[in-house]
Amino acid sequence: MDTYTVQLLWLKCVQSQENDGDEIYIKFNGRKVWSTWAQKMHSHPTGIHFDEINFESGRLHQQAGWTPMKKFDASAYRFSGLSGDSMFEVWDANRFLPDDFLGRTPVRAADAEHGHIQAVCARDGAHYVLTYQVLLEH
Repeated sequence: MDTYTVQLLWLKCVQSQENDGDEIYIKFNGRKVWSTWAQKMHSHPTGIHFDEINFESGRLHQQAGWTPMKKFDASAYRFSGLSGDSMFEVWDANRFLPDDFLGRTPVRAADAEHGHIQAVCARDGAHYVLTYQVLLEH
């Protein structure tokens, strides 16, 4: 069985679920690997909102342009030594209700060398695009 590495590349908010922005987090194989912390994602960012994140360069796209992420470590978004099926999930955190599941995408070694792969996560009025790539390990 082939082993592979997954590199998380981008997350873009096309439409936020909530008017004041979404508190998005991403899970990989059931483990939370990223969250918005104090900032929210919104399709039309204002103030501290952002609509896109680049996990390769550690930058957020805000109303004023691209700004560096706090506490950025590129290796945190690279997952190596994988075999079999893996899974990305996108969620919106809620304070008093259960979190909203926005979508998932399976990841397989067979996806390797196909370049950037985009997965649409669109439920409950939200629309996000998650971009990643799969590389075979040699």
